[in-house]
Amino acid sequence: MNTDNILNSGLIVWKKDNWWISWVSSPLAWKRILLESKNWIELAIPHEIQFLNAWQTYGHDTMMCVAFSWTDSLEYQFMQMIRLWIIPQTHILFLNQYMQNWVINFNERFPAINWETTDKGAYLWKVARWINISGLIPQNKMEWWATFYENIDKTKITEEQKELGLEFNKYFTINYEYPEDISDALKYWPIQACVKYADWEWILSPAWEPNHAIVVIWEWEDYYLIDDSYSRQYKKYRKDKVSWFLQYVITINDMKFDVAAFIKNNDLKFVRNENSGAFGRIIRWKLRLLPNTTDRGVLMLLDNEHRKNWVTVTDAEWNQLPRELF
Repeated sequence: MNTDNILNSGLIVWKKDNWWISWVSSPLAWKRILLESKNWIELAIPHEIQFLNAWQTYGHDTMMCVAFSWTDSLEYQFMQMIRLWIIPQTHILFLNQYMQNWVINFNERFPAINWETTDKGAYLWKVARWINISGLIPQNKMEWWATFYENIDKTKITEEQKELGLEFNKYFTINYEYPEDISDALKYWPIQACVKYADWEWILSPAWEPNHAIVVIWEWEDYYLIDDSYSRQYKKYRKDKVSWFLQYVITINDMKFDVAAFIKNNDLKFVRNENSGAFGRIIRWKLRLLPNTTDRGVLMLLDNEHRKNWVTVTDAEWNQLPRELF
């Protein structure tokens, strides 16, 4: 694979200081140390590469580093939770279809398409926004196609794949948060982050803005060890060259929540997520999510309407409901 001319590796840069989403960001209430050593390379997962058919004439970069790094972070976590017997048997039986050679393997194309990956890549924030809507499917449930534009074509997603993604959300909820202490956070999960793409054996210190999403899996005094979705899986980056950290946590949902009865009994009511503050309304048998807004007046009106005709649910219950944007 020739990486000499890589200008953008799949990340669309945004100005973090001006970024705020009213209904998605959720505090991580459930935290359990999964790896005291913080060295996730001890639990290495199979290497998956975002550049397809490198030595053939139709080889291309999928531009899906956001999806690759996100699914990698979750695969590390799911495998460790299985090793520690944290996941109940009912959920393990569901996850069996996600196993490939005894390792959890999520499909990257499915979330990348749902998160509107383009020939410039994808915004990191769209991972967080759509994470609890489309769900995840097994690697073998969606194939790679020959060309880049086929691989980001929404018409390639089948109804069966959509239904399986929603079924995943009934069993598990994925939340996110910005870690303040990276060293401490690594005890709980590998951390998605951004770097300027570079490739060599020594500690990397590339100039210019980040253009590539990766997973931080270990730290040393002056560098982070990262898991990359290009040919060299493990690389060292100087700490000040890694930024925009995002951490995810898996919550195991209680399967006793009766989704059908809830929707039937709360038709046309406003629903509020008590953990994230998100608002939605039950319309036509689905929870219709409200668009993002930073307008505090609009949020006050939503809060007022919710108090008139309201129902409040937990984050785990919220993520079991079938959802669409209003």
